[in-house]
Amino acid sequence: MTPALETDRLNGGRLAQLRTRLAAHLRHPLYRNGYALLLSGGATSVLGLAYWTLAARLYPAQVVGLNSALLSAMVLLSGIAQLSLSNVLVRFLPVAGPRTTRLVGYAYLASLAAAVAVAIIFMAGLAWWAPALLFVKASAGWRWSVGLAIATWGIFTLQDSVLTGLRQAVWVPVENVIFAVVKLAFLVAFARWVPESGIFLSWTLPVAISLLPINLLIFGRLIPRRAAPAAAAPAALTLRPVV
Repeated sequence: MTPALETDRLNGGRLAQLRTRLAAHLRHPLYRNGYALLLSGGATSVLGLAYWTLAARLYPAQVVGLNSALLSAMVLLSGIAQLSLSNVLVRFLPVAGPRTTRLVGYAYLASLAAAVAVAIIFMAGLAWWAPALLFVKASAGWRWSVGLAIATWGIFTLQDSVLTGLRQAVWVPVENVIFAVVKLAFLVAFARWVPESGIFLSWTLPVAISLLPINLLIFGRLIPRRAAPAAAAPAALTLRPVV
């Protein structure tokens, strides 16, 4: 065998070993899910930069300012309404076994109830902490839109924790990248149709649209597949350790 052929054979062997090691590495749930979450964060950050760059070019500065302030308030209020349940889901879903569906359902319901309370308080005190956003309180359409946005954003965020707790974080970048792309498309479309609220709507409508397919995946496929082999998991999942 010539030296060149021997070198090619050795390089081919090394590449085969590297592929085997990489495949084994990615089969480990911890690494696979960790890389998926990193990919999700990186991709959505890049697409988010593109979103706001495009918004600044398509919408007047005042509209961008008011809509971005409203979105910031919505995300803050939704974070409060989530009651740290993201951490609860990541911690307890791996050991929930047959109680998985109930745990996810209760987390969603608790977040929705908190979202209603937070939205009412926000609207009641709008003149004190955000007078520039008083246009929201003056319109029933805006009031309902903001309230629904707070609630749906909470479920949208909790979905990522459910997928992570089910060891299915590979779905997180798929969900978030599709959301970011649809958000960009709506941003462009609404610039002509509803320029005053296009930014807010382009951010919140894709969230509401995504809830049904993602939760059909979670409750219809991922939870049954996860709960069946986990039937022997520890059964002592009570309210006290969760709180």
